[in-house]
Amino acid sequence: MIRPPTRDHHASVPTCAGFVNLVGDVPELFSKLRSAATISSGAIADDEACSASTRAGNTIACLSIGEIAGAGQGMAMRNGKMTPLVPGGQRRPNFGVHMSAQPRPAGIYPMLYAFFGRDGALDRAAVRRQVDACVANGAHGVAVLGLATEVSKLTEAERHTLVEWVAADLDRRLPLAVTVFGETPEQQIAVGRHAKDFGAQWLILQPPRSLGSGDAAPLQFFGSIMDRLDMTLAIQNAPEYIGVGLSVDGIAALARNHANFTVLKGEGPVLAIREVIERTDGKLAVFNGRAGLELTDNLRAGCAGMVPGMDFLDRQSRVFDLMRAGGEAEAEAVYREVLPGIVFAMTSIEHLVCYGKRIAAHRLGITEVFDRTPALTPTAFGLGCAERIAHSLGALR
Repeated sequence: MIRPPTRDHHASVPTCAGFVNLVGDVPELFSKLRSAATISSGAIADDEACSASTRAGNTIACLSIGEIAGAGQGMAMRNGKMTPLVPGGQRRPNFGVHMSAQPRPAGIYPMLYAFFGRDGALDRAAVRRQVDACVANGAHGVAVLGLATEVSKLTEAERHTLVEWVAADLDRRLPLAVTVFGETPEQQIAVGRHAKDFGAQWLILQPPRSLGSGDAAPLQFFGSIMDRLDMTLAIQNAPEYIGVGLSVDGIAALARNHANFTVLKGEGPVLAIREVIERTDGKLAVFNGRAGLELTDNLRAGCAGMVPGMDFLDRQSRVFDLMRAGGEAEAEAVYREVLPGIVFAMTSIEHLVCYGKRIAAHRLGITEVFDRTPALTPTAFGLGCAERIAHSLGALR
């Protein structure tokens, strides 16, 4: 049995590449930043403020450069030097980053697949290989126990085991998000506390199908959990895939009533996601899924990031970094490299688990894939498509 890691409440936490980890009370921190720089002109001197606030050792706030300098004219402190956010000092779009007293996740968080051995048990080596690939290929975080992880097919013990394995393999190199599956609030609270004990930075509450349609039951369900879990929380709003979801009004109401609900994992077309972002007034860091479809437009719409699968994580992480740096033309070119594969894999969740997992397996060097039923049976033609897509992209580091 793996023991939960000892918590060091004064230690810095992993942050997305290019982000600044600031420790300290947020109002006090902004006071320090204002004394070091003129925020209205976009100039930030972060080194002194960060070291001073680290000594304070209070609340951790994960803030991006764009989050602090977004109101300025395009200059920010990076690696101790003032650099323009885009050529010519023009302001570039702020991709879903907003000020909050709680950590605000951002970037590409690949959802790990559940690989099984010939005996039907979880494949320990495949978990480690995926985690290492996320770190080596530029992911900004790691997610587990979502629909792509086939969470509904796993036993409670297997779900706990996966969280423990992933946390051990990550060893705090990247932030960890855990999707919480359970039929009752009590079950989800227990799963959430276990994930928190093993170092999860944020949780994604997945509504059980039994809640049915309408906002009333999901609002009550999520609210009762949020009242009893003291950490950054998201909900998965995927009515097209789960059959249960909140309306935009319901999402806004949940955000008004629960301060720890600061992240939304949506699953929908970019126009629907944009409406959520507009209607919630920047209160939520919004992620989309759907294997990374419409990635560049989701970032333009204000998404903080995406939760795709493992299949295309290297290119998708690169796209995010390029968009954040103002290189939209290059980002579009990189996105086009993976778009045919995304379209092929994301026909449905079942199709993703069947063929998306096999694309990832080819790229990860995992030679055999064993399915846990119920599962889509792959065809010879489909296997050929997956192999061709993986070969065109090359191996993941």
